[in-house]
Amino acid sequence: GDDHGEERIFSSTDSESLTIKGSLNSSLSLINKIDFNYRNSDYSLTEAHEEEDHGDDDHGDDDHAPTVFMNDATEFSTIFDISGDNTTQKISLNFVDEENSIVGEEAFMNPVKSDEFTVGYFLSKKFDLVSLDLGVRFDQIDRDGSVSHEDGDLDHYSISDDVTSYALSLGRSINSNIDINLGFASVERLPSAVELFMNGPHMATGRFEVGDPTLKSETSENIDLSFNYETDNTYAFLSLYFNDVDNYIALIDEDDHGD
Repeated sequence: GDDHGEERIFSSTDSESLTIKGSLNSSLSLINKIDFNYRNSDYSLTEAHEEEDHGDDDHGDDDHAPTVFMNDATEFSTIFDISGDNTTQKISLNFVDEENSIVGEEAFMNPVKSDEFTVGYFLSKKFDLVSLDLGVRFDQIDRDGSVSHEDGDLDHYSISDDVTSYALSLGRSINSNIDINLGFASVERLPSAVELFMNGPHMATGRFEVGDPTLKSETSENIDLSFNYETDNTYAFLSLYFNDVDNYIALIDEDDHGD
């Protein structure tokens, strides 16, 4: 039998953030406006566990030391509006400096430092037959972390990777009541710090979680075709879509044989 009683989990969060937003109308010939955003955030989640021992009054409650999950991030982004008379065009830049750490009894991941740089471009234009929307994004991410092992060994990793994503949409009005839209998208996602470097027990989820520092980017290919029908008294929407995902990243439980 189990000598321990029910376990209770307590959690609390502490968050501080500073955000500065602004916009500047430009007199430059190629740039209409510049929007910028600065954000500094400090977030922590504290988990504590308590087991009530009902079988032996001499022991009382069995308390576990708390675990603190911390995230400290600084982000700066700016958007340049370069629209023309017949087009909407924007270029975005984004920088993120982030540190993730877990300390305490359930420190199943060593501290990880991440630097992210993103460039995005958006175009919207109406032609005689169709309207076009195009978005392209390039992400470059550097992560420095390590994985501890039960024998005391420590493996250090410095991972640098980049991905490119895009989305294209073509729309046309067949008549005053029917619109048709065709969209294509290819989205790449790099693994997070936890997915790469976690290696230890997490009591809140009831798992021994193990990451994989060799994970590659997850890619999703999407095609969708939609029809809209609208009159004064009726509205109808039909959508057909196809989605294909490669290198899907998920937390999966192993079976009893560890396969």
